[in-house]
Amino acid sequence: MQENVFFFLKTKNSVKYLYDNISVEDGLALMRKHKYTAMPIINKEGVYVGTLTEGDFLWYLLDHPSIHKEDL
Repeated sequence: MQENVFFFLKTKNSVKYLYDNISVEDGLALMRKHKYTAMPIINKEGVYVGTLTEGDFLWYLLDHPSIHKEDL
């Protein structure tokens, strides 16, 4: 049975996103709150910048082992 791809799409106003100037701690908190493993990033003009995943946060924390929670 063939599925219609439009079934999986969300309307623009229902998509949760992160701004490109958000802190690591706030980004993780928003992902956890909405139970997403990846979220789009936009700038203040509303232009798509990229996608951020849980793995990106993990790699950042592993690459910066001396960072303190207050610095996030």
